[in-house]
Amino acid sequence: MKTYARFLALAAVALLAAAPAAVRAQNYNYGNPTYTPTAVITTTNLTAAGDVYFQVQNTNAVSVQLTGSHGSIVAAVQGTNQGADVPNASATWTALTMMPVPSGNGVASVSGNGFWYVNASGMTRVRVHVSTMASGTLSVNVAGSIVPVGVTLLNPNTTANPTTIQDSTSTYYLPSGDAAARGIYVRETDGTNTAAVKAASTPAAATDPALVVAQSPNVVDPCASPMIAKSSAVINVTSSSTTKIVDTSGSTVIYACGFTASLAGTTPTALITSGTHTSADCDTGAAVLTGTFAPTAGSVLHVGSGAATAFKTAAGAQLCVTTGATSTLEGVLTYVQK
Repeated sequence: MKTYARFLALAAVALLAAAPAAVRAQNYNYGNPTYTPTAVITTTNLTAAGDVYFQVQNTNAVSVQLTGSHGSIVAAVQGTNQGADVPNASATWTALTMMPVPSGNGVASVSGNGFWYVNASGMTRVRVHVSTMASGTLSVNVAGSIVPVGVTLLNPNTTANPTTIQDSTSTYYLPSGDAAARGIYVRETDGTNTAAVKAASTPAAATDPALVVAQSPNVVDPCASPMIAKSSAVINVTSSSTTKIVDTSGSTVIYACGFTASLAGTTPTALITSGTHTSADCDTGAAVLTGTFAPTAGSVLHVGSGAATAFKTAAGAQLCVTTGATSTLEGVLTYVQK
């Protein structure tokens, strides 16, 4: 019986001796209570051109560090999405962008020591492919982890782009605030027009892109705008005539916001007109702006509220009043000329 047991022990030893050498261990740290899947392979030391392979294993981010004392090298990180049925030597490998840590622009290959980050999303394996190595020893360290799907942190802490966030379609930059183009404030825009910031003492204008905290001067009715100052004109007509109340000013329009006047005389009448001056006020291109007022002598006329336009002239025209019979008209007109 002892002889049989010794035979089994020797057979087991022989089988173990004949088994192929174990592949390089790739360890997953499950001991951390706040576990984030991270895969690490032990350091590989290369003394000639060669490859270091890494099974992605549900990770989508790979870091690669090259150290050691060696001659010139050319190294790249490559990936494949082919399955385990395709051997490493037969797989199709594609270069992945290597982003320097902590900062810098992405590259397809490197020629010296350093630390890089690689987006390995969708890959089943990656490899560090050292195509050229002159002499010495190159130490290769590879680790993998999981980052949020669709978001990859790239080249952080550069002056112009302190942090870069890349999604599935584009790259966007978190502003650094060191220049207006990278401001940390938000600008108001409709996609075409961007609001300007101006001093409080700067008056608003029709072409001003600044935001105003009062009613815009672009209101259709200038009489209704509190941003537009109103003018007044004295009405003082003592005989039956056509009398100018407001004269022209270039090609501006006179907006009558309202007037109050008393009309006296024998069967007094009043008619508001406009026109231009040739030989007399409002004698050319005359236009009637109101009907004829014929109140009882001594009555007071109230036209318009002052908060909206009651009537207006054509551009470049005078504003006049025509009185009839033996009339006198005394009062005041509130208007905007613009």
